[in-house]
Amino acid sequence: MLPTYENGELIIIHKIKSLGPNWTPQVGQVVVAVDPEDGGKITKRVIALEGQSVKHGYIYIDGKRYEDNYTHQNITFWLEDEETRSKKPESDWLFLNTYEDFGVVPKGHAWVIGDNRRMSWMGKVKIKDIEGLVLF
Repeated sequence: MLPTYENGELIIIHKIKSLGPNWTPQVGQVVVAVDPEDGGKITKRVIALEGQSVKHGYIYIDGKRYEDNYTHQNITFWLEDEETRSKKPESDWLFLNTYEDFGVVPKGHAWVIGDNRRMSWMGKVKIKDIEGLVLF
């Protein structure tokens, strides 16, 4: 979540269970959720909610460019893993900027991304897998 939070930094969260059964995330909130790829924890910003369509390169929600403090960065897809990139100068890293259509966020999901748009995992998470709302 750089530049907002650094790896290993202490964050305070409000457990979702204590917010009641009708809680739903709001665009712009930072949440802690279960990583759908490996079951670990991820801290990401909510960008789109169920029923909204998402395209990126720069992020578009329902056809309108999404703007926040981090939209100056185009989303980058790295063609090499982080270990390979660390062994050579940044100017030699292989990447691809594309405009991909993620489609409509399904019911019961939110679309999230970290604030370091060039290096962040992005995608949909189940709302039921959101465990906390980051307070600070």
